[in-house]
Amino acid sequence: MTGYRRDAFVLALAVGVVAITFGVLAESSGVPLLKTTAMSLFVLTGASQFAAVSVVRDGGTGYAAVAGALILASRNALYGPVLGRYFSRNPMYRAFATQFVFDETMGIAAAQPNDSDARGAFWWAAGLLTSFWIAGTVVGSLIGERIGDPNRWGLDAAFPASFVALLAPHVRPAGAGGGARRRAHRARHAAVGQAGIAAAARGVGGHARLRAATKAVLMSWGLIAVLALGAYGLKAFGVFVLGGRRFDERLRPLLSLLPAVIFAALIVVQTVGKGGEVQLDARLVGVAAAIVAVWRRAPFIAVILIVMGATASVRLVAGA
Repeated sequence: MTGYRRDAFVLALAVGVVAITFGVLAESSGVPLLKTTAMSLFVLTGASQFAAVSVVRDGGTGYAAVAGALILASRNALYGPVLGRYFSRNPMYRAFATQFVFDETMGIAAAQPNDSDARGAFWWAAGLLTSFWIAGTVVGSLIGERIGDPNRWGLDAAFPASFVALLAPHVRPAGAGGGARRRAHRARHAAVGQAGIAAAARGVGGHARLRAATKAVLMSWGLIAVLALGAYGLKAFGVFVLGGRRFDERLRPLLSLLPAVIFAALIVVQTVGKGGEVQLDARLVGVAAAIVAVWRRAPFIAVILIVMGATASVRLVAGA
């Protein structure tokens, strides 16, 4: 197994571990296995699935949960102009492929040297990642709370730390390393971005309150349907509408800034925000460690482990 097939397999393994985390979170929130699996199959946007839980965790309504989840899912629409050109013009083909437009498939496909490899990478990654995501979800739901509360491991700081890693390729000098290496670097970080988001979402505590709130929201088949249709609709907009347009070259620099702005805002909110209020705690140390690690070009997994260690150590010393 070589090339993009190997890369897709490695990413699928990592995503599968994260999916276990999502399954554990859903189970601890009182969401049945069938509904949890349905979310992973039909929503198929990990960040949005965890965002919905994060909103509800703080007592948010179903409307707020859907809005927050779909705001994160909206970035998938921007992948349409890139991935759309690899798809057949057949409407049914494009409609099916649209479901698998997300960070990982975009990252792997965009890193390939030609359209043929990009198309193959997209489908190989789509099959592996989807399979591992669903399988991991089932495993996580079955093992449930046996894992325990991971807040003590510093996983809540992994959320903003993952965005630090995602932001880095957008702010580094354009001339460093050449275009191919830059694309590969972005691909690696984009592909693991949802992993960081997912890990942190599990890490925010308050199990009793989360369980009570989600019984009214995440237990609803209606919410799952709205999330699934909304997430798919955003992807379809990118593939069918934006994918068929030619944008003025002068707009490209502006469009390239949008991810950086979004990531920067999320870093701030997830580092010092909690329950709608500003709260300074061990997450600040974790995110500072993430910045240093990313600056030193540490691999994503290493960044997350460093952040978890720093955050957990501060809490252990402080007795928090």
